[in-house]
Amino acid sequence: MTLRELTYRIIGLYRAKYKVTDSLSERLIQSWIESTRALLVRQKLDRYITAIDEALVQSLGPLELEEVDSSIVPGIPSDRKMKRTKQSIPEPVMRKGDIPGFVRVGPADRMEAKFKVVSHEAALYSGSGKFNSKDIYAFYIDGKVYLLSKDWNYFKQLDYIDIRGVFQEPIKAAQFTDPEYNEDSPYPITASLIEQIEAYIQQNKLPTVMSGLSDDVANQRDNLTNLPTGE
Repeated sequence: MTLRELTYRIIGLYRAKYKVTDSLSERLIQSWIESTRALLVRQKLDRYITAIDEALVQSLGPLELEEVDSSIVPGIPSDRKMKRTKQSIPEPVMRKGDIPGFVRVGPADRMEAKFKVVSHEAALYSGSGKFNSKDIYAFYIDGKVYLLSKDWNYFKQLDYIDIRGVFQEPIKAAQFTDPEYNEDSPYPITASLIEQIEAYIQQNKLPTVMSGLSDDVANQRDNLTNLPTGE
């Protein structure tokens, strides 16, 4: 299903429920779909220990890395090195604990093992054990993915990484590698999630567009009241 097809389905639900012929803004509905999709996916990931459904996953392709100092003050380096993506990337859906919803952050060679995806805080305290000192930890902050390891020599030659995951705005994520992607392209969604999105929007979003505010009392005061929803 495309995003436009899902948008029209919701417009149909709106007209059937409220018996109106007025059209809702497609852009408004699409923003509802994206925010609701992100909310429901996040709730599912937080509620269950489960893998992310592959139908929701998008790839950002090979991303070039750059070496950076850990200090954010250019004139006062810490002499501790990290690597990060040169480009800012679309915002991922975040799991509980500020863990980004990435399926894979790893070398561009997909036969190689992926890195451990953690929060920024967890990355600072990871890799101190006897058996994980060479592990590479990936975290998302300020729009970029950073790589950190206790052993700099273990990954200093790494120039590109592969990122796959579920993102807040699928259109932007898809356009990261395919500028021609649009509302008529296949949308990353499952059949069950479509039903949940429609139900959520019917219950929580559509009633708001049928309710306005009215001030019918000429008393020089702001006596606003809710207009009837038309039901």
